[in-house]
Amino acid sequence: MSRTSSNTQTIIASGTWISPPKGFRWIRVWLEREDAGGFSVHVPSLPGAASQGETEEEALANITEALGGVLESYRDDHQPVPWGPYSGRCPVGMIERHIAVREDE
Repeated sequence: MSRTSSNTQTIIASGTWISPPKGFRWIRVWLEREDAGGFSVHVPSLPGAASQGETEEEALANITEALGGVLESYRDDHQPVPWGPYSGRCPVGMIERHIAVREDE
């Protein structure tokens, strides 16, 4: 699966680590199945960046779009993106995926 905007690109790679597209870096996202159905998705390195969707694919598409807007807002305001630290392991019960983000963000 691949979805792009000017700031982000979602790439799902099963089983094999691949390099991000030229000029991009990987950002981890964590998906969680909701009891009522659907998925919530969080960006552990960017507090407050979250979205949801009925399916994993929809949740990833939504967080890709939301993250692109957040990054564009920081760029438009000439502010650095406040990437926060995050622990190395995905929490038990969550699914880890990666979004490629432009290096200049």
